[in-house]
Amino acid sequence: MKELNENSRMRTKRSQKTAKTRYLKKVKRAQFNLNKNRHGPQVISGLLNKSGKLIMDTTTMCKIASEYHEDLQKPPKRERNNTQKINDFLEIITQTIGNRETQMLEKDTNEIEVAKAIDNSKNSIAPRIDGISYKFYKF
Repeated sequence: MKELNENSRMRTKRSQKTAKTRYLKKVKRAQFNLNKNRHGPQVISGLLNKSGKLIMDTTTMCKIASEYHEDLQKPPKRERNNTQKINDFLEIITQTIGNRETQMLEKDTNEIEVAKAIDNSKNSIAPRIDGISYKFYKF
C-alpha cells in the first residue's frame, strides 16, 4: 500500500512539473513576443572614422565596425605608474572585512543558496536583459 501511495505521489509530482514547464514555456514565449522589436530593420547609412569623417562606403564601414569591436575586446592599457596609484588608493581605505567575512566570500555558492536567493526575490523583477522575471525561475 505504501508503495502505491509513493508511486502515486511521484506521478503527481511529475505531472505537476510537466504542467509547470509547459506553462512557463508559454509565458516565456509571450514575454519574448512582448519585447520583440516590431520595427523594421535599422539601416546604418554612415559611420564616423577615428578622425571624425563620415564614411558611407559599406566596405570601409565594415572595417570601422570591426576595429571598434576589436578595441572593445582588448584589455585596458595599464600605465607604468599604476602600482603607485593602487598603493595610494589602498592607503585611503579605512574599512576592512574580518576573517569570518573573508571565509564566507571564499566559499563556493551551492544550489540551495541560489534557490533561496531566487525564492526571496520579487516575482516582477527581471535580473537579466532578456526580460525573464524571477517568477519564471520559481518552479
